[in-house]
Formats: sequence, C-alpha cells, structure tokens
Amino acid sequence: MEYHPDEPISVRISRKRNLSDISEATLLTPDVVPGIKKRCPQQRKGNRKPNTNLRVTTMDGKVFFDAKDAMNTFCDVLVHIGLLRVRQLEIMLSGLNLVSTSKDVNRTQRKIGNFYVFTNRSTSDKAKKLKEISDRLNLGLKIEVI
Repeated sequence: MEYHPDEPISVRISRKRNLSDISEATLLTPDVVPGIKKRCPQQRKGNRKPNTNLRVTTMDGKVFFDAKDAMNTFCDVLVHIGLLRVRQLEIMLSGLNLVSTSKDVNRTQRKIGNFYVFTNRSTSDKAKKLKEISDRLNLGLKIEVI
C-alpha cells in the first residue's frame, strides 16, 4: 500500500500491478447457509395451564405467599433461611449453584443483595428444592403448590 498526500490511496500487488488494472476481479458475497433460519417468536396455540403458586409455612407459623408469582415466594423463603446457608449446601441446577455469588449470562437469575438466585425452574421444581433444603437443614417447612 502506498500513500501520497496529494493522490488517492493505491493498493498494489507484487510486480507493481495496480488492483484496478485487473479486469477479472469479481465481487464476492457471502453464501447463504442452508438450513439456518432466522428465529422468530413462537406463538402459543391452544390454552395455557393456569399459573401455580407456592405457599410455605415455617415451624413457628410464619407464612410466605405471593399471589402473583411463585418466584417471589421462593426468593423470600431463601432469604428467610439465609442465602449463605443455602449456598453452602451446594445445590446444583443445570451445573449452576442455586445461590451463586456471580452472574451467569446464559441463565435467569435474580440478584438479592450480593447473591444471585437461579430462578428459571417450574413451581414444582422450586417446591422440590425447598423440600430438599428443609430436610437437609431440619427446618420443618410445610410447602404447598397451589
């Protein structure tokens, strides 16, 4: 490549041939890869099942229940138990600790304080994990899927 302030930039190949002199030059365009389609949002057909919720009652009678979202109830119970205690149990979901100190860009997590809680699970899975935590820590939680 040569640059002269008074002239346009020119690119030359060996033997001082100018690229603009090559008459066989063709414009290259990327090939379309077959079988790869642009993803568009899926539209659900038919009826959806109604949302389910969690109700958790502790041994001392405290009730955790959010009528709008089971995830809120799940997170509230984990905060009540103690996020550090739950993290130390090392409950793994899809290769990720249920309560983590770092954000995973490929997973749905809710930030609570300095921790991230893995929340992308069904209500029944959340209930099973709460049952497991309750059993391992001897908390005696009563967990209902409503």
